This record gives sequence, structure tokens and C-alpha cells, in this order.
Amino acid sequence: MNLDSLTLHNAIVGGHSKEDIVATSWQHHYLRWEFWREISNLYSRLCDLEDTKYVLLSIEDGYLFVVTFCAALYAHKTPVLVGSMNPNKLSKLTIELPDFNLDERLILATEKDTVAGSFKTEGACAELLPLIVKTNSYAPNIEDDFTLPPPSNDSAVIFFTSGSSGTPKCIIKPLSSLEQDIRNFCGFSAGLEAFENCSTSCDDYCHMPVVVSTVPCYHMYGITFRVMMPLLRNIPFYSGTITYTEELTALRYPLILVSSPAFLGRIDFNLSAPSIVYTLSAGAKFDRKDALSFYKWSSCKVTEIYGSTEANIMAYRYNCGDDSLFTPAPFVRFFYQDETLYIDSKTLLHPLKLDDELIFKDKGFMIKGRRDTIVKIAENRVSLTFLENCIKDFDSAIVDVRAVPFYRGTRQFIGLVLLVADINAFKTAPQRHAYRKKLALYLRNYILQVAIPRHLRFLEEFPKNSMGKVLQSELKRLFDD
Repeated sequence: MNLDSLTLHNAIVGGHSKEDIVATSWQHHYLRWEFWREISNLYSRLCDLEDTKYVLLSIEDGYLFVVTFCAALYAHKTPVLVGSMNPNKLSKLTIELPDFNLDERLILATEKDTVAGSFKTEGACAELLPLIVKTNSYAPNIEDDFTLPPPSNDSAVIFFTSGSSGTPKCIIKPLSSLEQDIRNFCGFSAGLEAFENCSTSCDDYCHMPVVVSTVPCYHMYGITFRVMMPLLRNIPFYSGTITYTEELTALRYPLILVSSPAFLGRIDFNLSAPSIVYTLSAGAKFDRKDALSFYKWSSCKVTEIYGSTEANIMAYRYNCGDDSLFTPAPFVRFFYQDETLYIDSKTLLHPLKLDDELIFKDKGFMIKGRRDTIVKIAENRVSLTFLENCIKDFDSAIVDVRAVPFYRGTRQFIGLVLLVADINAFKTAPQRHAYRKKLALYLRNYILQVAIPRHLRFLEEFPKNSMGKVLQSELKRLFDD
């Protein structure tokens, strides 16, 4: 395989039959000539909007998302991935868009009927211009070749981080970085090569492999493996997003599953497994027991990705419940500088500082967790990591714990969110009060009395986003009262 040829433009144009299936849904197979036609016609609509540079994508359907994403890049406009956010609430999101002129309008690409609104950027409001995107609605049924020139060399995409630790952060990624990520992925995804460039005509569609996803397109993980990977490696993709096990088991294709621990950990293993030939997981660490259960159910090990929106793919492991080490991805280098861990790779302009604590062993590493977090309580330094570890050793009834710093007025406190096996044991105020006293007595052996948390919340499950990450912002809201 010539890795240098793996670009978005080559993937769309080069050497494909017009009758190949690019994507599929319950109702329709989208052929390559349809794909070309719809990109070309949406490109024309975008080019007519000369006073715009940004296209906000609020599209759930995977096929419509890919068409709009590609058309925006070909029209030399920057896709801004705002996801499933209600278009009428976009004005509540403040982001910084580079070189943005408030006289410009922002295009809101959506599959839903909407009205023009405003979008708050850098403290001011810009006009939203709605662009309704629907399939098979742009032009007569023609089968011309795809003749658009490639996207510009400085094409970029704007993402938002998950916001699991607070306000979503705006990240600008060059298109070349996304393409490089797929080239890097080729270095440890040999199992996928058998499914590339397979016959995908309508006459043989039951045997074609299909990329199916439980994660949306607008996260970094989704754009990498639900959009770029199937396009660049010429594998058809399923347009819908899988939410339930029943939807997954109803599919009759050989499946390349793009998922996360949030879905894989709650599969109904009583149902018969579909034909899963390859599985990817990212977003959070995949629990060993859940990985083993999935492997027994599907006979498919999970390629688990360690990455981030800023750094793209950093490492991987093949997880079938054995808790194996992560291996640094090709062209990735981890290094310490002044006792701080950094990563450098082909997809980064500069080395990036990591917040995770990694334990290196042989040629791989384990992820211990987030780096030690220090807060000051009454002028005393308190390690939240140390505090959490002490509490985990205190009582087997505590499944997990999060120490959450919060303010009341000008004073900072530490709250504890305790994940417990039996929530009924903490339902009444006397039960919670007795447990708080017992825990405080235990913690006196480890931290200063002034720093002992007195604000406790008991949960059966932590609030998480669609990727399985614990939402720190939601934990903090538990202490708003």
C-alpha cells in the first residue's frame, strides 16, 4: 500500500467504479456516482455563498454528514463540528474562530428545518445562515465523473473537546493531520486489509464489510474512524448511529464496529452476536471484565485506541480481557522533560503535555490515571488523587470515588462523589450522616482535619458522555446547593 496516496481527494476520486457502494442505510445503498453528484451540487451551493468561511455541521445522519464535510472542504470553507446541539441554542456556545469578520455570515448545515439565528463568537453575535441538507434533492439523476479540484493545502477542521472536565475547548486540526492519522493507523491494523477494496456492488452487497458506529461523526474519534477511515481505505459505512444492541444484531453484513466502552460495556450478551470482524474502542479505558465478556460474545478482540482531540492517535492495544500493555502508535514519541510527560508525533506542530500518568514497561505502558491534582484548602495542599486512593481502601462498598473541588463564595471545598454498590444503604439522612462521621474519622489518619471532605454525594452511576468519559462539570453541579 502506498501510504502517501491516502488522501481524502484520492479516496473520493481515484480508480473506483461508479457503481461501488460508498454507504448504506436501511432504505438505500448510496453509489459512488450519487456520492460524487451530491458533493458536487452542494459544493456549488456553498460556492455561491461568497461571504462565508465557516460551515457549522449539525447533522446526525452519517452519509449527509460526510457529503457536507467533503463539500465544505472542496469549497475552501472550514467545517466547524458542533454536533447534535440544538441549532436554536447555538448562541449559548462561545468559541473563537480564526480571522472571523463579524460582517460575515456563518452557514449552519443541518438536516432539520430551522430558522436563521445568531451564533456568539468572541463576545459578539454573527448571523446564522441555515443550509438544509437532504439526500437525492440537488440535481437530476446524472452520472458525470467527479471533476472538482482537490481541497486547498491549508484546509482545516474545527472540533470541540468533549467538555468532560468543563467547557468544551476549540481545537483546529489541519486536514493533512487527519489524513496522517489514517496512515499511522495502517501500521497496526493489518486485520483490516482483507476488507479494503472488496467488491461492493449492489449484486454482492450481503457479503460486503460495513463500518458501523455507536459514536457520532463530530468527535475527533468519530471523524477519524467513522469518516476518514472508511473513505480512505475504501470500505462502505452505515449511515445511522447504533444506540441499542438490538440495532447492532439486526445488521446482516460483516461488521467493522467503531464504538466506545460506554456502549460495549452495556451490550445485552443474551442476544446472538452479529458477524463482527473488527472492533475499535476509544474515549475511555475499556474495563478488563467488559472486554472479556465482549470477546466471548463476539469472538472478536478489541483494538483499543488511546488518544485525544489534540494529539489524535497516541497508542493502541489488542484487548480481549487480558489487560495488555498499550503500544505507542507509529511515529509517536513519549518523553519526559523536567519530570513532565510530553508526546510528539507527525500530527502535532509542537510537543503536547499529557495529563495522564503512564507507567512504562518494556516497549509499552499502562494508564494509571490522571496526573496528581493538587488543591489548596485553608492554605494546605491536598492531593485529590491521594485522597481518592485512601477512600477506595476504606470500604469495599465503595465501587469508585471522585474528589471534586468546588467553591462557595470565595472559599474552596472538596466534595466526594461516591459510587456505591447498594444505594439503599445511603437513602436516609441518618445513614448518610453516620457514614460521613465514620469516613472523617478514618481520613484523620491521612490528611489534615481542616481538609477532610464533609460534602458527600452517593450515586449508582457517574454521569458520562457518549464516549464513556465521566463528566466533571456534572459532578460539580451536585454541590451547587
